[in-house]
Amino acid sequence: MPVTDHPSRSWRARARLAPRIAALALAACAAGCATTGTTIRGTLAPPPPSGTAARGQVTAAARVDTTRLKEAVAYIVDDLEPVTARTPKPQPERVRQTRTGFVPRVAVVAAGTSVRFENADTVYHSVFSVAQSKRFDTGLFAPGTARTVVFDHPGLVKLYCSIHPRASGLVLVLPNRHFARLDAHGGFRLPPLRPGAYVVKVWHPTYGERSLHIRVPDDCRDPIRMAL
Repeated sequence: MPVTDHPSRSWRARARLAPRIAALALAACAAGCATTGTTIRGTLAPPPPSGTAARGQVTAAARVDTTRLKEAVAYIVDDLEPVTARTPKPQPERVRQTRTGFVPRVAVVAAGTSVRFENADTVYHSVFSVAQSKRFDTGLFAPGTARTVVFDHPGLVKLYCSIHPRASGLVLVLPNRHFARLDAHGGFRLPPLRPGAYVVKVWHPTYGERSLHIRVPDDCRDPIRMAL
């Protein structure tokens, strides 16, 4: 998903400041029935820290990596939900702007979803992006007010504020609603899937993305493992 960096700051330079994970392992398994579909469950976790003196010892850096896993998302690439008159409209996503920046820093939505940007600060803010998939500028808006933007096309959209250059955020727009945010322990559960072939991806704003071709339920009888 190509994106354009802010002209005054390199996104990669910020990423270098984050703790690095040498590898991430994804273990997923499936459970379900023919009528409700197959549910993919999995866990994305950092490897054990090297040089630990005893089993179960965890360094501070490893704890930071673990908590940052909740910024990741697992999703199905394939278009599983053709738009029809009966397709429910996706619920809007909320992103607040505070004195510390965008909250949450990473928002994940399906294509066609609107995001409500709320000014929860005591000063004016704005939201703009120069991403190819969604170029927009809300202009300045006052404390206690909001602006709504519809994200129509899949892609990674970087967010900025015109008067607060240190504030930045991300909206990952996915092709369908078959995705799941990871919890602080790296666990996730995807919505039920019908039998068939799929591409599963796991994405993290700092550690990157990996994909795997699977066939439900055949390839889900044993744990699926991926590494970033």
